[in-house]
Amino acid sequence: MEKLITPYKKNHFFGYYDKSPLNSDKTYCLSHEVEFSGKKISRNDSAKIFITNLQNNTIKEIDRTFAWNYQQGAQLQWLSENRIIFNSFDKNYYSKIYNAETSKIESTLKEPIYSISDDKKIYSTVNYNRLHKFREGYGYQQQNYVFDENLLKICSINNDEVLAEINISDFNYIDDLDINCCWIDHILFSPKNYDFVFLLRSQSNNSNLLSYLFFYDFKKKKIHNVINTGMAGHGSWLNENNFIIWARQKQLTKKINKIDNSIIKKFIKLIRFIGVPGFIRNKIYGDSYLNFDKHRKKTTNLRLNIPYSFAGGHFSFIEDENLMISDTYHDKNNESILFNYNLRDHTLMQLNKFKCMPSIKNKSYRCDLHPRIVSKNEIIIDSTHEGFRGMYFVNI
Repeated sequence: MEKLITPYKKNHFFGYYDKSPLNSDKTYCLSHEVEFSGKKISRNDSAKIFITNLQNNTIKEIDRTFAWNYQQGAQLQWLSENRIIFNSFDKNYYSKIYNAETSKIESTLKEPIYSISDDKKIYSTVNYNRLHKFREGYGYQQQNYVFDENLLKICSINNDEVLAEINISDFNYIDDLDINCCWIDHILFSPKNYDFVFLLRSQSNNSNLLSYLFFYDFKKKKIHNVINTGMAGHGSWLNENNFIIWARQKQLTKKINKIDNSIIKKFIKLIRFIGVPGFIRNKIYGDSYLNFDKHRKKTTNLRLNIPYSFAGGHFSFIEDENLMISDTYHDKNNESILFNYNLRDHTLMQLNKFKCMPSIKNKSYRCDLHPRIVSKNEIIIDSTHEGFRGMYFVNI
């Protein structure tokens, strides 16, 4: 059963699956409200930031931002029990810290945030103009993109000090990386420390998307290439040492991109459009859930018993329960499946199906469920199954 959290027939959503809309005592819930259930965003489109009191079911608008998108919103998240942070724009992108007790913006950071460490002391930041240019739906468009050597910065929340930088020159050894159209996203800090993983991605007009998984050792300030096959997707930390990701073990993607034969390329593009069969993904591509052990710097295949029609969605873990929670992409019936998978006995349980509005399916402004774990019994999703964007509690 699902229960609507946000106002009926108002378009509310939270954003990505790696952040929680709830504060630590689960009394307040954050959301964005937008005018449309989904459309291409223009520079004049803003998102309102709301906070819902779950104890008395009251909702309050706290601010408005022009730095947002449908996939990850304004990177809205909690810094503490009463402090909220989110991205904004005024001549440049930056981030605001709002105090729910005083109902005021208490401070600002000079950079927009992407992700925040577990202890809320440091944050990652990227060029959102770059993201908008090269990956529609994940960046902001208030400014035009100008080439920048920097791909990622790690900064202090206390004083904005830059603690680490990653630049294009750090990846000069990657032969098939197009430096003119590369970016970094999916930056996820390890629990309890400052190590993090990220995806380096590249896509030119003449090639398919290439994605590489990297691990950054914060103490040693060293970058480790974890996956270099050209396909790496969604991932989540199982614990502070192990990172799980849906990715490719074999080099086929990179080899295909180097094929010059136009007929073969058109055939491959058609197969991808129709859908690559599971046995090809398994036997030829080697697509699997992989575990990266950051101490051993070793990647192993988890060999999870999850059908390919279910695999590759947005997932996270209830570690104490050995449980994975995930969604699927919307299928031919416009349905996304919510399921859990027991890592101990390898059983899969389908929880529910949710319809997506056909007009936004597979668009940059689509609405993925993005399940976010509240407890071992409950999660929060975004969904359009009632004809508008809403946030829902779902029992698991």
